[in-house]
Amino acid sequence: MYIRLTPEREFTLRLATRLLPFFSDALSYFERQLTAEIVGRYLSQDHDLPPITDAEWPVLEDAAQAMAEASARKWRAA
Repeated sequence: MYIRLTPEREFTLRLATRLLPFFSDALSYFERQLTAEIVGRYLSQDHDLPPITDAEWPVLEDAAQAMAEASARKWRAA
């Protein structure tokens, strides 16, 4: 099954897209690879690429949260 991209999910996806280049070290190798793949599909102009599946969504959501927490720790330390 594929997820429906609600405004909340789109926000999470955009957050992951913005944080991935800077905070991917907060993720495991698997999370980094899968998140990069999902973000790549999201940013692609190719509309034949598959949407996000139910199995991929929790990984993306956890990755976005981990990167957001790493970003917050960085700004608090500064």
